Amino acid sequence: DEEAGMQMLRDQLKPIAQKFQAAVKAAHPNLIEEEGVLTGRTFSAEDALRVNMIDAIGTMDDAFQKATLLADLQAAGV
Repeated sequence: DEEAGMQMLRDQLKPIAQKFQAAVKAAHPNLIEEEGVLTGRTFSAEDALRVNMIDAIGTMDDAFQKATLLADLQAAGV
């Protein structure tokens, strides 16, 4: 029946969801885990910043500069 099919789908997706949640928590140790944060839904930039899901709000140029800086630091062994 339909409910059994939905339950089977939920059971199959559960390990993927748990892996996603663990990756988010590892990348953002100060994450505020309010309802909905670890469900995979989208957030506005302001809400993502409020729950510590992102480090900053900026432009693509800002992101490129940050990525370049991090790459340079990694290459330097810092």
